[in-house]
Amino acid sequence: MNILLKNKTSNSIISGILIGLSYPPFPLGFFAWFGFIPLFISIKNCSDIKESFKCGYLAGITSHFVALYWIGFNSGAGFVPVFLSLIGAVFYLALFWGIFSLILHMLINFKKIFFWIAPFVWISMEWVRSFGSLGFPWMDLSLTQSRYTTMIQLLDVTGGAGIALWILFLNLFIYYFIY
Repeated sequence: MNILLKNKTSNSIISGILIGLSYPPFPLGFFAWFGFIPLFISIKNCSDIKESFKCGYLAGITSHFVALYWIGFNSGAGFVPVFLSLIGAVFYLALFWGIFSLILHMLINFKKIFFWIAPFVWISMEWVRSFGSLGFPWMDLSLTQSRYTTMIQLLDVTGGAGIALWILFLNLFIYYFIY
């Protein structure tokens, strides 16, 4: 167990798989409630900002490959353009995870600030990602809760950002409970 907690690469991959499986069509949205914890552990064990970016980028690549596999199975186009679209989307979207991890690495030693700022950093990344011709709102964290009607009712009041805040605060609460 201790080896798993210290292995940044496996923690990043586990986090990516958990978050990727929480998006539709998989019925595993509850994985989002604890899927960021391995990434937080990975970031805590990183020695510098560059390594932290790599851990987040790897988690993002893994998550997006799991969640966006359907782009690769698009029957309306040839294999090469569809596969290149999948690869391009995955590597582009993973940049936001890397930036998220980089910022968290700078904040993780300030426990009180980290707890309150980390969810807002994620929401800011989602907001920035939604702009421009490369905007990609399909991967907002709130979509992981689409199968839970009680949870999704909060969208009327808080919007997608409120659901993402709740998910990340829950992840951080569990992370602090563990540590």
